[in-house]
Amino acid sequence: MTSSASKIQACQIKIPLLPGVKILVEKGDEVDREKVLAANPEEIKEFNLVKILRISPQELEGCFLVSPGAEVKEDQVVFQKKSFLSKCQFKSPVNGKVIGLTPEGILQIEVKKRREITSPVKGEIKEIKEGDFLICEFKAAVLTASEGVGPVNWGELQILGEREQEAGLDDLPEEVKEKILIFGGKVSPGLIHKAEALDVAGIFAGSLRTPVRVQELVVLTAGGEDGFIPEALWVDLLNYQGKKALISGEEKKLEIPL
Repeated sequence: MTSSASKIQACQIKIPLLPGVKILVEKGDEVDREKVLAANPEEIKEFNLVKILRISPQELEGCFLVSPGAEVKEDQVVFQKKSFLSKCQFKSPVNGKVIGLTPEGILQIEVKKRREITSPVKGEIKEIKEGDFLICEFKAAVLTASEGVGPVNWGELQILGEREQEAGLDDLPEEVKEKILIFGGKVSPGLIHKAEALDVAGIFAGSLRTPVRVQELVVLTAGGEDGFIPEALWVDLLNYQGKKALISGEEKKLEIPL
């Protein structure tokens, strides 16, 4: 069995969620790539300046160095009151945005989000499971391989060499981290092992000289009887070079979001 040219299909991706994150989308929502889907909720930190500084709320008036809505950094002086004998000041203990000061003298600062989960594709939210995952459906050009091993990874497509060319260790550049490398012909076990050591996301090749075992790397082969990637499929890959893609060893597919 050999691969044919790519087909446009509806694909789905499961996006893991961290416990406690706030989901910012709903089922059926259309989302763009890099759209924030979920994030750690903002937290309001409160500091009772009357108690901390041992002054009255009236003494706080007119002594703030920042306005509501301003961004502040940790250890930045936000309040300062000078007198003939002393200087009284308060430094922000956190990075965040100033909400304001209550009449009771409580300073409120909104702590910035620590982590956001964004969509890797443009698509539609099909399912939401609180605290577990989101499923997003997207259109993609799908290239099916003959054989595949490895997990599921994202990476940028990079073509190396010509279609009718066998790949050796010297054909593997150093700057290939998180890339999906395309080789038209046979690749060796040595190249596969080196690629995994360099944190390559995946390899899509014509064929393997011998079977290999991988852990984090995905390896797909789609060659014909001659061991090379068919011409029509190679042309498709050339057109998609530089695109982000999802490569799956279990499903033996390369999905390129459109």
